[in-house]
Amino acid sequence: MPSKKTKQENKVEKDLMKVIGFFIFLVVLFIVASWFFKNLNHFDYEGLTFTKEKFGELTFYHYSYLFENKKGQITEYNLYLRTNPSANNVPVYAENDIVFKSPSFAESTAFITIDTLGLPQCTESFAAIGTLSKFLADNQITVKSGNMNESEASIQGHNYVTCDNTKAQNVRVIQIVGGNESRIDINGSCYTISVGEDCKIMQAIEKFELQTILDART
Repeated sequence: MPSKKTKQENKVEKDLMKVIGFFIFLVVLFIVASWFFKNLNHFDYEGLTFTKEKFGELTFYHYSYLFENKKGQITEYNLYLRTNPSANNVPVYAENDIVFKSPSFAESTAFITIDTLGLPQCTESFAAIGTLSKFLADNQITVKSGNMNESEASIQGHNYVTCDNTKAQNVRVIQIVGGNESRIDINGSCYTISVGEDCKIMQAIEKFELQTILDART
């Protein structure tokens, strides 16, 4: 016949269960906290999952996707934005999707043409335009430069390119111009990025890149 447990044994057993329960609680708390802090830096924007990342004092918003390059190989592209896409309030007015690759085009080519006389003197202009050019090139789009001012283009030896004078050539044109507000207008194969006196050129170009990715998914 089994002996009855003493009060001391019962106390030890209860204390042991409390310790085990406490450790289980800590494990669950750790798992929940890890999940919370991991997802704290993740968020969705229009179906795209971004990760907030810090590099030194700089904060970036990271999104990656796969695409097939010209050699038929699967390539990963990493998009890093300076502005939180959820907080980027540059408006997009679109009559159609942004499309760079189409059977009607012999090759994926885009002109980036700049209103050198009308564009505000913004400190981020060169960096922003360089970011756009790299984004397109990294996504297998041939980038050519242009100047929207005919006389200056002639003097500087640049290509004189506007949406109007390239209609017959069946090419994509990205016009970067000065305007009353920073905004994006999509009209056929003419994509206009306007920069207001607020100098939101980086935000406008990042919004254009975002819209390009979103339209490619539809």
